Amino acid sequence: MKSFSDNHLKKKKDYKVKVQQAIETVKEMVHNGECDFFILDEILGPINNEMITVEQVPMLIQMKIIETYYV
Repeated sequence: MKSFSDNHLKKKKDYKVKVQQAIETVKEMVHNGECDFFILDEILGPINNEMITVEQVPMLIQMKIIETYYV
């Protein structure tokens, strides 16, 4: 029988995978010029919950193209 903690860790791990997949999608969209605005709303939550690393945020900002606006 799984404990609450085991279930919580599995859900957190699954969510982290989804967040990383979303970051890859965003990187592709920015690289391909598919978006005009990129909003980093609530970015501290995923950092604090170890879903993304602090190092990934500047990487996302640095890859922007001239026509993309970050908010």
